[in-house]
Amino acid sequence: MVSLQTSIARQCAPWFPGIRDTALLSVLQGYAGSVQADDPENIRLIVARCGNFFYFGGDPAHPQAASCIRAAEAGSCLVSLEPAWRARFYEVLGPRAEGRTRYRVKGEMAALDRAHLRALCALPEGFSLACAEEADVQALREMEWSAHFVEQFASARDLVEQGFAQIVRRGADIACVGCTFTVYDEGMELGIATHPAYRGLGLATAAAARAALEALDRGWKLNWDAANPISLRLACKIGFEPDGEYEAVLVK
Repeated sequence: MVSLQTSIARQCAPWFPGIRDTALLSVLQGYAGSVQADDPENIRLIVARCGNFFYFGGDPAHPQAASCIRAAEAGSCLVSLEPAWRARFYEVLGPRAEGRTRYRVKGEMAALDRAHLRALCALPEGFSLACAEEADVQALREMEWSAHFVEQFASARDLVEQGFAQIVRRGADIACVGCTFTVYDEGMELGIATHPAYRGLGLATAAAARAALEALDRGWKLNWDAANPISLRLACKIGFEPDGEYEAVLVK
């Protein structure tokens, strides 16, 4: 497998039919991750990676397909909407494969109401909401509960310059973050994470609402790929609508 130049990768979206996750676009457009194929001039197998997400396209019976699947470490999420690829994931991984339902959200920014979002930014006493600075993002990169959501950028500075992170604080502690998971030509993929000690307080709602306001201010589209029903309910709470579901495969 060889890495594809961005000029080639940008033309490869048709190799991933049906996938609307903008994290994939971020990779194909050269903003994050990597794209590899068996032969840049005659592609038969292609794999795009963004953090722990692996997107597979081409021929699942390709001689190198099994090794590409096995290369995904524990905790990785394998994505293809083609039944033959999902069957291949289970065949190669065996008991290490676990199906996970994920939920699409209609990213229609016109459906968002600024007054409603501002109301959702209210926080419990003792908490505050602010846009993260570079040092804050570096701290997020070093904490287990939040690192995955900010690691798609090469550095903390890159995230601050290319995207943003809205953080909820309690004193000196960062309790929650709503941030740019990845960027693509037209906008961003949103990531939301809350410190385990501060869950159940409505902090994610406030961070998500403030992130949505920031995206509106920038004229960006905001994509939300919900990993579970809780995430889907939060997306709907700020004003988005459900748009179906799909199955990914978690590597155990």
